[in-house]
Amino acid sequence: MKKVFTLMCVAAMAAWMSNFAQAQDFSSLEGSDYHVIWLDSDTEVEFEITDKIVQDLRVTWDATNNPDGAIALYIWENQWAGVEANGLGAFGQVGGFLNFNKLLGWAGLGLCMRDNAPTSFDVDYTSMTDDYRFHMATRSASSGKSFGIELTGQTSAAAKFAVGSPTVDPAGYSPNLTPNFVADGITWNIIDIPVSQLKEYGFQNRGTFRGNFLNIISPDQGTGSNIAIDAIFFYKPKSNVGVVSPQKDTQLQVQVTDRIVQVTNATAPIEVYSLTGVKVKTSNEPVFGVEELNKGVYVIKSGAAVAKVIVK
Repeated sequence: MKKVFTLMCVAAMAAWMSNFAQAQDFSSLEGSDYHVIWLDSDTEVEFEITDKIVQDLRVTWDATNNPDGAIALYIWENQWAGVEANGLGAFGQVGGFLNFNKLLGWAGLGLCMRDNAPTSFDVDYTSMTDDYRFHMATRSASSGKSFGIELTGQTSAAAKFAVGSPTVDPAGYSPNLTPNFVADGITWNIIDIPVSQLKEYGFQNRGTFRGNFLNIISPDQGTGSNIAIDAIFFYKPKSNVGVVSPQKDTQLQVQVTDRIVQVTNATAPIEVYSLTGVKVKTSNEPVFGVEELNKGVYVIKSGAAVAKVIVK
């Protein structure tokens, strides 16, 4: 099927929107060696990661303004439509994310390294060890819809998984990494998993390649589906991942070992929140298990004190 390139627009956000959107804190994602697939430039500057980007895979091709650009965003003709990125992005920025509405039938879009571009280069993940992490934020206003993700690590070796709701995966894409997906068009649903887990889904990174490196597929679920994506990158986490130092204004300390959480100096019942602000657990004891929680980043709160932890 013929592919066409769609330019994405970033629109101004209505002021009231900021009262409803959930923004992710970048502090839990600090590290080095970022391989960036999508991230707005304001966030890059604000969190001072420019010098830590070892591979930049953001879109550079524009048929009119930069025909020699190496990296393109392709969509299936008449299947998806790019729409304005209204509202806040995953890190609270105005716009700066990709937003699509489905038009009909099976639909797909992809980020691609153009082999015929004079500035083309190999996509290279070979330096990433299994403890590197993959991060992606997704948002949708469509309940009852799920989307397939293909994340290519080398030629013909892609991790396939699903995002969205319901928990039933779209055909050929498993598992669904966002079983508690909030489809309100505002909440950003976060995936943050180690490369070792991606390999369980088919990801390989022992060779370089050109061509598509991220695809989004929507099964034939009817028209009107919407999906937005933001903050897509690999990164090397800090060596102290899993242990969160106390903030300057609190003595709350949290450590996670084998899915057992130990909280020091808690002064009130301990609450655990997802990054979307949903309370997922409460404990009256300073040591408790989190076996029922999915892997990812959580906020631990006790009274006015908070800390972030990564559950592996």
